[in-house]
Amino acid sequence: MTVHFRTSFARDLITIKHKGILHRIQQAVSKVKATTSLQEITGLTRLGGSRHCYRIGLAVEGDVVGFLRCLHRHDIYR
Repeated sequence: MTVHFRTSFARDLITIKHKGILHRIQQAVSKVKATTSLQEITGLTRLGGSRHCYRIGLAVEGDVVGFLRCLHRHDIYR
């Protein structure tokens, strides 16, 4: 799939200091890049809550995935 990043996504990543979270975000981006459709991505889980829960906001149009935001679960829905 073709992947585009909004500048707000990059700005959000700069504010995240937890290396484990940054690594998981990098893995998610790599999975999206490597697939031809989102249905091929394995390991998707239900949304749950914990101290370090972040959400990635996506926009999908055809075979193009836009990474819009990456915020803590309390902030992404505002």
